[in-house]
Amino acid sequence: MTSPPPLPIRTLGEIPALCGDAGRAAVIDANSVMSFGQLDRAVSDLVSALVSVGVGQGDAVILLLPNGGAFIRAFYALARIGAVAVPINLQTPPARLHEVQERARAGFLITHPDTDVDQLGPPANPVAILRISVGIEERPLVGGELPRTASDRDYPSPDPDDPLVLYFSSGTTGKPKGIELTHAQALRGAALWSHRWSFGSDTLTVMAAPFFHVVFLPLVIGAHLAGGATAVLRRLTPRAVVSEIERVQATAVMANPALFIQLLNDRRGSSANLESLVTIIYGAAPTPVEVIKRLQRRFPESALFNCYGLTETSSALSCLGPDVPTGREASVGESHAGVEVSVRDVAGHEVPAGQPGEICCRGPNVIRHYYCDARLDAARFHLDWLRTGDVGFVEENHIYLLGRCDDIINVAGEKVYPIDIENVLHQDPAVSEAVVRGVADKTKGQVVTAWIVARPGEAIDVRALQRRCAAELSPSFVPRAFEVVSELPRNPGGKVVLPQVDDASPTG
Repeated sequence: MTSPPPLPIRTLGEIPALCGDAGRAAVIDANSVMSFGQLDRAVSDLVSALVSVGVGQGDAVILLLPNGGAFIRAFYALARIGAVAVPINLQTPPARLHEVQERARAGFLITHPDTDVDQLGPPANPVAILRISVGIEERPLVGGELPRTASDRDYPSPDPDDPLVLYFSSGTTGKPKGIELTHAQALRGAALWSHRWSFGSDTLTVMAAPFFHVVFLPLVIGAHLAGGATAVLRRLTPRAVVSEIERVQATAVMANPALFIQLLNDRRGSSANLESLVTIIYGAAPTPVEVIKRLQRRFPESALFNCYGLTETSSALSCLGPDVPTGREASVGESHAGVEVSVRDVAGHEVPAGQPGEICCRGPNVIRHYYCDARLDAARFHLDWLRTGDVGFVEENHIYLLGRCDDIINVAGEKVYPIDIENVLHQDPAVSEAVVRGVADKTKGQVVTAWIVARPGEAIDVRALQRRCAAELSPSFVPRAFEVVSELPRNPGGKVVLPQVDDASPTG
């Protein structure tokens, strides 16, 4: 892939002032529109207010905000000061919030006026609660405990290598990982995607994911880097996504495969006029080939991008675009410019091309260590190579994902990759979603099991699925049991929560 052009900025907080025309739209939130000039002034007002109450360079500040203009303003304001944003899910339980606050050493929490902070309980350490208005109307955009008057600039500018944002992983399988990105890393990741997707001043994105997710960087920040705009999506449902695309005539949309599957199955989603979409972006979880084919049929004039990345890589690792070579449709494409990929065994040795191993990477957008966690560093790095935790292989520079290292099924010593079976299950026209897991077995160690969600109005024929699998897969790969379920458990980012799937043992 080609490299993006040099950026006109060094740190993320400069974007509203330097990357878009002052009169062009930057944020569309409900029925309000904020231009780049208005956004820049609003960010400056918020910066002054935050500095006046003691927020300074290097301070960790929790963002407990919904998708909206307030989140965008706060993120830019903290970046301009050199403070560290700590985005948190609004539904985070108090105990988890206090854990994050303590680990991040956060002395401030920014939220909206309707948050009932009394329900959060007393934190482990003192924290100042700062409230800002949710809308983007042009007026002093601070409220509650924050003053409304601006003061002269009296804070130093951050450096590109200063920390920008601290994410904490979902923690579904253990203690959440702290992942801190610098200005330089985040900007590089956003620029790689913005360039790959050909974003420009006419771009209008819709991000069908929570803003506390790392894809905020390419979808919102990446659009602004190119002088384009973003439309805020508050409800993350297929019909809400479709309605917003139609309403604002969005040119680009990003969603996880599960949401796209729901959109394809929904009568409104399948019939709506979405011709404004130039770019369709999917990722955050493996996408079965059959789902990709359905998207191609639904959006024949749009450019489809299968995107692979981690929070640790500032969301950018590889991409499969509309220029995909014949026979490479099942891959996640080639790595971005400047991102090196190596497939390695458990001892850290590189494996031959085409052989499976753990995907490892390094580059200017990739973290060099985890946040205050030497043990995790030792476990997740081979020298300077980040271990992604994903099993896959590389063939002619194209990356193929086979699953998470922890999710590979071992049947009597034979490794079984869930995606191979899920691709076969998705060929059945009645199947909407499929998840394959390994369940403990006294004789074989593990056996293959499958959870199936039917398309609306369809019935799952388990025997037909068994016959299909037997015809296309080796015997070890054929699921021993199937469970038809109404839905799969997911985290706020749209990923299936596999431990919760495991809790529901198939009955056969």
